[in-house]
Amino acid sequence: MNLIWQMVALIGFGGGCWAIGDLILRYLLGKEVHLHAVARYSLAFATGNVFLSYFITALGFSGFFTSEALWTMFIVCLGLFLWKGGGEVNGLLTKSKEGLKGHLFSNSEIPNRDRENHLAAFFLIALTALFYIPVVMQAAAPPYLRDSLVYHLLCPKAYLKAGSLIHIPGNLFSAFPKGHEVLMTLLLEVAGDRAAQGFSIFQQISAIGGFYGLNRLLVGPRSAVLCVTGFATVPPVIYFSGCGYVEPALLMNLGGSLLILFLYIRSVREKSMSGSMTLRFFSLIGFLAGWMSSLKYSGLIYLGLVGLILLWSQRKVPLKKALGAIGTFSLSATPGFCWMGWNWITLGNPVYPMGWFLFGGRGWDESRALAMSLYFNTYGMGKNLSDYLLLMWRLAFSGRFDSIRFDGAIGPFLLLFLALAAWSAYLLIRRRINGGVTKQIGFMFIVSTAF
Repeated sequence: MNLIWQMVALIGFGGGCWAIGDLILRYLLGKEVHLHAVARYSLAFATGNVFLSYFITALGFSGFFTSEALWTMFIVCLGLFLWKGGGEVNGLLTKSKEGLKGHLFSNSEIPNRDRENHLAAFFLIALTALFYIPVVMQAAAPPYLRDSLVYHLLCPKAYLKAGSLIHIPGNLFSAFPKGHEVLMTLLLEVAGDRAAQGFSIFQQISAIGGFYGLNRLLVGPRSAVLCVTGFATVPPVIYFSGCGYVEPALLMNLGGSLLILFLYIRSVREKSMSGSMTLRFFSLIGFLAGWMSSLKYSGLIYLGLVGLILLWSQRKVPLKKALGAIGTFSLSATPGFCWMGWNWITLGNPVYPMGWFLFGGRGWDESRALAMSLYFNTYGMGKNLSDYLLLMWRLAFSGRFDSIRFDGAIGPFLLLFLALAAWSAYLLIRRRINGGVTKQIGFMFIVSTAF
């Protein structure tokens, strides 16, 4: 199929993700939670990704990876996008007196909108667009990166050939969670591999928008633009956005989970939270965070950290209400474990082939597990105390793409980020501005980095 159709299909499916996510957000959050437009669009897109991923996964487990089923889903997504998109355009036109730019970057919490804030957000969008032009060209080229060829695109092609989700004999990567790849499966069927690998661009842009929304609430729009611009222009973030890798999806949902988590904690502090609204917040956080375990095994870490923060937030709540809230979060996150459950049933190991000494696994043995462990130990630049002390410096300056040292060139932004993050956290805690939130998010960052 030609590139023009693949681009149209990609935009249509991406728009469908946004439309479905917007419907879910309106149901769960209603009009009680006001979000900056960029954050709202990003969060809606992420939510739609989760819903469609679970739905397509259910089709795959049921053996309905047929052309008819996937095309029907695509047409429904396209129709929802046209319907919701038309309504959004009408909304923009009705607010034309305020100016199109003023509406796009408005925040209903701040009646007197500052033109400088609008320009700051416009600068973020323009700079991101400039940096991501090469990414669009990368996605339009034939797939060439190792992991894309080995499993990100290979597994969806095998699913389409089999008509269902399968494990590929001899391919360890086929046992990894495939919550992202099932979305690529649909795009492979209706469009082609360029559309499938290009979908990660939308996910990365959504991650940028989510982090901007979170930072905007924490430190204001101009500082948020500075922070998020640094993140968006880190070389690996750009490089892995146009090749179908799973990292953009993980970042997108991590940002969305933290954004909703912050909104929940802020609402509790302002004492504007009803009991039913608490359950809706917890269900949405679980829905978003749970999908991270459906993307990568390491997503379990972030899901667990989000759960610990929510558990800590309930320490002063009556036990019955706290159990109800945590139960809602757990139930909402449960679908994300479907891949591990499938592995356990079919391969005897939920995190196959990892953890063999704990779980075992079919078609795997001690010598292979040991060999894989020794191979993974060759990555990095040492495991001594001095190596860990120098880790951040080496990550910043010694990384190279396709290297067993550190696969990716992060550059000096990492060191600058750590210094500014530590200083910002100190100022926020000292001034008691969102101190609790800063400590909790800082806890997540420190534990994740240490892991």
